Amino acid sequence: MTFVTQILQRLRRAKLICSDETSARVNGQNQWEWVFQNQDVCLHLIRPSRASGVMYEVLGEHRPDIWVSDFSRAQKNHPAPQWQVCECPSTAGLSICD
Repeated sequence: MTFVTQILQRLRRAKLICSDETSARVNGQNQWEWVFQNQDVCLHLIRPSRASGVMYEVLGEHRPDIWVSDFSRAQKNHPAPQWQVCECPSTAGLSICD
């Protein structure tokens, strides 16, 4: 079993998952870097899409109890019954959120 497979298995059992996505340049092309994490593991992926389908690619049929993310369009389609929204503004130079 690969290390990535082990991380995916742990995410797919998690009750809480935090997620974010941001733009990334790969070989001169626009892509999206996705992160999925909880208190135990963290997974980074590069995908050409920012669509919510990436969440379902990672989680398969698993639905965590709580999803933590910002308010982006993709994150609004999260698979959890509860949603904790991070309201930290994405202002350049701001490094602390209260």
